[in-house]
Amino acid sequence: MAGKRNRGGDLAGTEANSEFGYYVPRSYWASRLAPYAGEWAGVGAVWLAGEGLHLWLASATALPWVSTGETLLGTGLTALTWMCSKARSVLTRRHATATTGLIAAWLTTATITGATVTPVLQLWALGGATVALSWNIRRLLRKSNEAGGDGLFEKVKLAGVRAGEIEVGPNKVTAPLQLTSAETSVADVQAQADTMGRLLHLHKGAVRVTEDPDDQARGTLTIVPQDVLRHPQPWQGPSAPGGSIMQGLRVGLYEDNEPQLLFLPGDKRTHRNATHQWTPEAFERYGMPYVVLWIEEAPRVLEDATTVTRIVQEARSAGISVVLSLQKASFRQMSTDTRSQLGAVWCFGVNELEDAAYTLDEQVIDAGARPDRWKNRRPGCNYLVGPGIPEERFAVAGRTFAATDAQLAADIEAGKPYRAALHPITATALGLPIRPGEVDGMPATATSATGGSSVTESDEAWEEDDDVAFDEMVDDLDEEEVDTLVPLPATHEPDLDVTADTELPNDPDMPLPQDRLSPTQARELLAEMIEQLAASGRTTITVRDLPDPEQAFGRGRSWLSGQLGQLVLDGTLTEAGVDGKAIVYAFRARNAA
Repeated sequence: MAGKRNRGGDLAGTEANSEFGYYVPRSYWASRLAPYAGEWAGVGAVWLAGEGLHLWLASATALPWVSTGETLLGTGLTALTWMCSKARSVLTRRHATATTGLIAAWLTTATITGATVTPVLQLWALGGATVALSWNIRRLLRKSNEAGGDGLFEKVKLAGVRAGEIEVGPNKVTAPLQLTSAETSVADVQAQADTMGRLLHLHKGAVRVTEDPDDQARGTLTIVPQDVLRHPQPWQGPSAPGGSIMQGLRVGLYEDNEPQLLFLPGDKRTHRNATHQWTPEAFERYGMPYVVLWIEEAPRVLEDATTVTRIVQEARSAGISVVLSLQKASFRQMSTDTRSQLGAVWCFGVNELEDAAYTLDEQVIDAGARPDRWKNRRPGCNYLVGPGIPEERFAVAGRTFAATDAQLAADIEAGKPYRAALHPITATALGLPIRPGEVDGMPATATSATGGSSVTESDEAWEEDDDVAFDEMVDDLDEEEVDTLVPLPATHEPDLDVTADTELPNDPDMPLPQDRLSPTQARELLAEMIEQLAASGRTTITVRDLPDPEQAFGRGRSWLSGQLGQLVLDGTLTEAGVDGKAIVYAFRARNAA
């Protein structure tokens, strides 16, 4: 039976190939020696070629031409070897070039004198043995070094890369990389990550390479054999109920089962950067808690780019994190001014890798981030980039927890006692109650899900705290700041007797403030202007053909550019080129006059 062949057969056992924990079959001694026989067979073939060329071409008339031709051919082959071995290490390149040059020189000599005369025969025996043995030694050392991963890099033509001691963890293998060739960069290794994954029979994105921030000749190879993100993990509940917002929010798990943390406020003690100026003292002294404003389907809000940018800028100084959620982030959807004010990126699955280039940095994508491999088939799979997150984690995939609506509703209800009350000014500005569950300004009683005591607070207490906070703010001002405060004006025109029933003067030239157009009115006005241009016989337009958007629509130029881009998507216009820095839009046949 086939099972009886196990003793001494091909499947007699396996020996570990420590290259990333895979195994190769144990083989016979003959098969182990076979890879080294090719160099010695080549030495014999060179002697036969030299003697054969001598017997064939060593005539008085042909020999001068043959020797000259062989010299030129040998020189050309040596140069070609040097050029073709550019992707190899420096030592391999020099070894191969020297071998080609020695063989070409000996063949030329043997053609002239013959391969059996002294010292040509001796040079062949000693030189050929030396060359064959040198290549045997290199092969032997390369096999012994495959434990460091060098064999893998040879296969992807990155012989100038050496792997250090391999660390094996739960579903993760890491190895430090050292670039031994000045012609090889970490970017070259990153470009071959998918190829290495195919050679190791792993899923797409399983191999990542990151560059050492302190040494361009070093990097780290990370291999994740199993895709543990295939199935989401169950919801684990809030991160730290009753804790501080300064702690990281556990939003999911990385592919190595480490918690995925999102940090909102900055922390001077740990040198964690932030896109705002809020500190815990703002709540302790003035009762201003940290606020998160989360906007889903943000493109409709982003249509007014100027206002959104202003809101995000002012929110930074008020301790408010603004989160803008988009199905597809692009320059048409979000202006660069708004994007620059946002401190973190949370990228989920996209259709094409180019779709993620607007949010993820080029370095993160080069390091192996591939959100395009999920598309919309893996809800919750993501890459998280932001303050407080180690840079080596930027290209590590994670997945959010799977929670039901009932679970979230129960946790929100249970978290009411822990939620800080909004400052009255903040609550008024946002149109929210001071405390969750308030009705008509009266604080409701909140009870924890575990049966805890109720938490209530009166408006009088807030008003008293407000007075104390205001007095403390005034006391914090130094004398110079007080001197620079502008006093409130007295009666502007004391001789002017004006009452609520006084009619305004009839002055047609006096500009009066106009109500700002709603988004729908602004779009309708823009469409009307474009129809008028088409009716006048125009075939193309640019933004210069339209009035100042601030005056005409009450919006910035980015809004106008975004609307024109939307008309292209709707089929009303087409992009016909560029005039300077302005895009030229052409009317379709149905709109042309």
